[in-house]
Amino acid sequence: MVTRDYLLRTCSDKNPTLRGNCVGYIYGVADSGLLPGSPPPAFCVAETVSARQLADAVTSYLQSHHGDANEDAAAAVRNALNSAYPCKK
Repeated sequence: MVTRDYLLRTCSDKNPTLRGNCVGYIYGVADSGLLPGSPPPAFCVAETVSARQLADAVTSYLQSHHGDANEDAAAAVRNALNSAYPCKK
């Protein structure tokens, strides 16, 4: 399991390969909410938002919202996306 702390370290790393892993992980979590049969996500991301922008929003959230370092990274990503891209009601 990927932890919140590991994801934050990966997203903040200067190594482009590690940062690419970060972007891919976040994009995968965001996309997983669109799978058939899954509950609708609580976040609404415009098609114009890039994967890099998603990663920047999640990294910012993780840096400003200190949580359990061992929290599941997918849950932390969903919380960050819910905060950065709430659905309009």
